[in-house]
Amino acid sequence: MRCSLIFLFLYMSPIQANADDTVLYDKYVDAVKQCIEVENAKEDVSSKNLDKFNTLDIREYLLLIKNIRIQNCSGLEEVRALSHDLNKGDMELSILKNKYLSIYIAGRVDSFSNEDLKVMKEIDLLIADKSLEGDLVTLFDELEQNQR
Repeated sequence: MRCSLIFLFLYMSPIQANADDTVLYDKYVDAVKQCIEVENAKEDVSSKNLDKFNTLDIREYLLLIKNIRIQNCSGLEEVRALSHDLNKGDMELSILKNKYLSIYIAGRVDSFSNEDLKVMKEIDLLIADKSLEGDLVTLFDELEQNQR
């Protein structure tokens, strides 16, 4: 009986560890979803909000701004889940880039010049009260039409 309990404990420990591994990440995913809901509650950004910017700049920065907003909102849960994954020590960077917004964002922002960052910040401040969760493809098309 005692051997059975030890075996059961050893058998169940990896299962429990795997379940614990997903709890923090699931909380992060839930936080991201809540942040998207907050963004959805805002009025959608329109082409009129962005007409002073070059369409190429808008295309380059808008999706990244959208991701930065979500990352800023869900940052605490992300840090907890990411630190848990890093402490496990068996996670490749390529996997982490796909799991966590901050790593993806850092990789993108590192390639930007100071001027790029300045333009991106200017766009972000101008539309801070607008949602970027709407139909961005249509927005990009409208901006192109307006700049012709």
